[in-house]
Amino acid sequence: MPEVIISDSSCLIALTNAGHLELLHRVYGRILTTPEVITEYGLAIPVWIDVRSPVDQALVRRFLDLVDAGEASAIALAMETERSVVILDDLAARRLAAGLDLPHTGTIGVLLKAKAGGIVPAIRPVLRDLMRVGFHVGAEVEEKALRLAGEWLR
Repeated sequence: MPEVIISDSSCLIALTNAGHLELLHRVYGRILTTPEVITEYGLAIPVWIDVRSPVDQALVRRFLDLVDAGEASAIALAMETERSVVILDDLAARRLAAGLDLPHTGTIGVLLKAKAGGIVPAIRPVLRDLMRVGFHVGAEVEEKALRLAGEWLR
């Protein structure tokens, strides 16, 4: 059974703003998200994104003390969805997912998977596009990503 990829809004917004949303589709095929994430995204979604609400709304409310509504709903949905991986960029959301032993990645992880799968020849140009539109990437994270991609030049 293949993985179910659940995305938070940060990945959708960043890739859209940088002109690379299609990468998400090319890497994973169909994506699952929540109505709260779609509200945060604020744009019409492509046909390859499915929307579903988590069943356990009490769990979503519990997470709202720690993360925003989109992240809370995405994490709750991932907990209810077998073989899921949730895409999160916010540090608090990533910590929550890790504390719940929930498989997760981030937008940069999507780029690394795109390169590993031969979808992009290099992540550096996409990373630059993301940073140009305000996606925050710390110097250490950028270096680590470029090293993992075999693109670090020193």
